[in-house]
Amino acid sequence: LAIAIVAGVAGNLFIKAGTQGLPMVGFSLSAIIKMLTSPFVLLGILFLVGSFPFYSMSIQRAGLTVALPVILSSTVVLAPLASYILFKEPLTAGNIVGILAIVVGIVLVSQK
Repeated sequence: LAIAIVAGVAGNLFIKAGTQGLPMVGFSLSAIIKMLTSPFVLLGILFLVGSFPFYSMSIQRAGLTVALPVILSSTVVLAPLASYILFKEPLTAGNIVGILAIVVGIVLVSQK
């Protein structure tokens, strides 16, 4: 479960790093090619694909009703915190309250 979460968050962070500075004026083939040739984007895709086996094992062992909410909500909590630290993205009071609510939800869902 933890590996699926960490790999998913890392994948998203690498994709963010790889797309920073790329002009995204519209949805075009050249923009997609530029994005897919970024080493960070490729690394991000690798992490996301690599998280799949751990995600699969997690839902098999813990069940979909536990693993899916824990993985998704953990990603929703960790990615903004990491973005705040790494990319200096703002964290508003609403973000913080939402993150705290999600953490409470993770605790409730993971209880047996």
